[in-house]
Amino acid sequence: MAGDKEKPESSAKLAEEEEMLGELKRERSGAQSAFTRKANILTRTANSSTEEKLKAEWDKFGSEYCNFISANTDYIEALSEADTENSRQQANNVGKMAEDCNQRFAEVEQEVKSFSGPDSLCLN
Repeated sequence: MAGDKEKPESSAKLAEEEEMLGELKRERSGAQSAFTRKANILTRTANSSTEEKLKAEWDKFGSEYCNFISANTDYIEALSEADTENSRQQANNVGKMAEDCNQRFAEVEQEVKSFSGPDSLCLN
């Protein structure tokens, strides 16, 4: 009987863990989408924006990047705590997504610098 009692608790814990992981994944996906949208807007408008507008867009882009990194880190930590083979593989995949976003951030930074000048206040 004691074993029967543990199964529902394990199932409830697993369901709670899956729900939490799902929520963190949605938050990370939303943050990644917002980051990507802001990157696309910034690269499309960088050559035609005023310095003030470019700085404002750059600041928003930086904020979206920070939001993504934070959400991604939270998700990776939760996956690591789940400690299953599937969650470890997912954590590796999510880590690769962060690398892609880091690369995209650097690309956008270079593009913005090319339009605003390397010593521009825009990127400080």
